[in-house]
Amino acid sequence: NFIPFFFKEAHLIAGYEMMYADYMVLDNTVFFKKMIHSIFMGPRLKANIFYFVPANIDLILSSIALPNGKQKNQVDFLFTADFF
Repeated sequence: NFIPFFFKEAHLIAGYEMMYADYMVLDNTVFFKKMIHSIFMGPRLKANIFYFVPANIDLILSSIALPNGKQKNQVDFLFTADFF
């Protein structure tokens, strides 16, 4: 009664992003014509489920510098699988 789950590869994803927008809502605050900077990093595990279904498991830690000088940190978990 087990689900076959096989790990194939492990990767480290990292990056730096800049975003400019006419308006954006962050932490219940509206910013007009501002730019934010974000740094993210985390592991990506590639696997197979049920012997043939490819899947990715991402755990991403991001740090966002808000225009008002504050820093926002968050952790995202993402599981994707291609069944079709």
